[in-house]
Amino acid sequence: MEMSIIPNQIWGLPLAIKYPLNPIDYPAWISELFSLYRIQLGEYEFTALESRDRVDLTQIKHALAHLNASNHTYPIVFSPYLTFYQRKAMVERNIGFYRSEDNVFIPHLLRITPAPKEYSSPRPLSPFSQLLFIQLLSRNWLNKNNKGLASAMGKSPSSVTKYLKEIEAISPTLIERNHQNTDGIVWRSPGFSPQETLGEFLPYLRSPVAEERLVFTDPENLVTNGLAKWAGITALSKHSDLMDDAIPTIAVPEKTWKAIQENPSRYNVTIPSYQDEGNTRLQYWRYWSASGSRNCVDRISLYLSLKDEAESDPRIEAALNQLLAEVFDARNR
Repeated sequence: MEMSIIPNQIWGLPLAIKYPLNPIDYPAWISELFSLYRIQLGEYEFTALESRDRVDLTQIKHALAHLNASNHTYPIVFSPYLTFYQRKAMVERNIGFYRSEDNVFIPHLLRITPAPKEYSSPRPLSPFSQLLFIQLLSRNWLNKNNKGLASAMGKSPSSVTKYLKEIEAISPTLIERNHQNTDGIVWRSPGFSPQETLGEFLPYLRSPVAEERLVFTDPENLVTNGLAKWAGITALSKHSDLMDDAIPTIAVPEKTWKAIQENPSRYNVTIPSYQDEGNTRLQYWRYWSASGSRNCVDRISLYLSLKDEAESDPRIEAALNQLLAEVFDARNR
């Protein structure tokens, strides 16, 4: 790590590094993952494990098992990379950690910051932050500066900066910038594989489908004219061996959704009086992107829109797994 995350104090208690632990006393892989120190926090001594890079919970537990066998001080893991669910699991296992001054858990001092209620559920990304994350993960908007991203999203550069900060709040090293360019060129950090990155962000991502209803229309005509895209099971059937539903699904952006509600006949749409009548499932999506193949919505967003259904239908689960494998294999990642 270029700069130590270990602070000079925690909760007003002075913290001092007494001495580094001898790496010879531990397996080589531990020294590759962590810098090890004996620290003094107030009147108490602890063993500090400062992560050199991203580590998973299994690696942390194995390292602690080795340290506990030869040390008699409580451990604290110092890492800016700890995800929400890693921190939650560490709290449940009474493993001390320091991610930042706002995310500290040291059970042996009987204190936690913030209060445990924060661990009830993560806050999802806003719709356009989610869109930006998906496009960067899919390698569609790489090497664009803030102005280029703003143009692609139809937003202002200041809004793009806000979206990037939302992403960085979850994973500080995912976004890198070329500071020789004042706007900063953005691209993915190679710290995790794309599959692992998506898995890390899943608790913060939600279905892009804001609203859905049945209507009578010719879905093929709306898609052909660029007013809609195939979505739901219909889109999944075009990317896999899964058969389409009897009722096809299409998605539209907010502007088109509102226009159809106000003047459905203009779009050759009939909105039935009863919600369970119609020959087409029409979805309104929270965000919209020009990316996607076969006149379908983009594949990662499609996955997010169907992953809840996959929990109760193994056919959908298998098709979604095939879909994601194609997304990442197609980009040789």
